[in-house]
Amino acid sequence: MGRRGYPAEFRRKVLDLVESGRSVADAARDLGISTETVYAWRRQDRIDQGLAPGLTNTEKTGLAAANKRIAKLKAELTIHRRASELLGKVVPQQTVRGDRGDGCRGPSGPGRVRSRGPVATPRRGEEGPDGKVPGHSTYGSSIRVRFFSSPPVVQTTPACR
Repeated sequence: MGRRGYPAEFRRKVLDLVESGRSVADAARDLGISTETVYAWRRQDRIDQGLAPGLTNTEKTGLAAANKRIAKLKAELTIHRRASELLGKVVPQQTVRGDRGDGCRGPSGPGRVRSRGPVATPRRGEEGPDGKVPGHSTYGSSIRVRFFSSPPVVQTTPACR
């Protein structure tokens, strides 16, 4: 018949016959079932009663349900991955300003560097706040000290490393 072919009441009656003193071979022959089936039912009954080590019927049922759920989720994940591959070929990925290509924005490296003060570096040919023009001999590196009076702050984001 199959694994689940016999009702639970029938199994219980067969096990009661065997426990009452009847041999497994006689009970199996009279009822038309295999002796291996009766031995398997007896072994599982002992596990369910806690007399032998192993998984009980309720644990087996829960495990089977979990394995079925895992298989379903794996199939869904495969479908989503395949759809993502196909969409990536059809729809070009948008380039975002500051995008590094790994799903995180900002500069690559251990973290983002931010200054505490205003960033006002003059362009070449323009006069800075101190009256000096970049590119001339009077323009030195002192402007960085003036505009970055405090050290830069390094911020790390756990998801973007």
